[in-house]
Amino acid sequence: VAPPKTLELRDYRLSLSSDGAPVEVPALEGSGAVYMKCHVHGLQFRGDDADLRIALKVIDPAGKAVLDQQDFAAIRDSFVYRPASFRIAVNGHVSIPSGMKKGVYREIYTVTDNVAGRSLTQEARFEVK
Repeated sequence: VAPPKTLELRDYRLSLSSDGAPVEVPALEGSGAVYMKCHVHGLQFRGDDADLRIALKVIDPAGKAVLDQQDFAAIRDSFVYRPASFRIAVNGHVSIPSGMKKGVYREIYTVTDNVAGRSLTQEARFEVK
């Protein structure tokens, strides 16, 4: 694994279950959940401390934000051992209630390394049928 030069996401994938196979555009029949997994590489540290925040915004087929969760995930922890290939595994899910408009939705994840003051955005799609 090549060491990162800056903040980056690797192994990013969506699925329809917590341990499911990756799906490029997950499709839900009504309600359900969309699961996300990835690895964050290239974090900066203050001493041994990392401070990472992931925000999530979900945009409906008409372009309206239906979810804006600024603290989808937050990692504030100490890591004494940090090899060049150091990464943090992140996973989570979005629950989709019944009655949502049919169509393709966008998930926009914003990953922020608060120590380095850097952010990146990763976008994905899922469909409600």
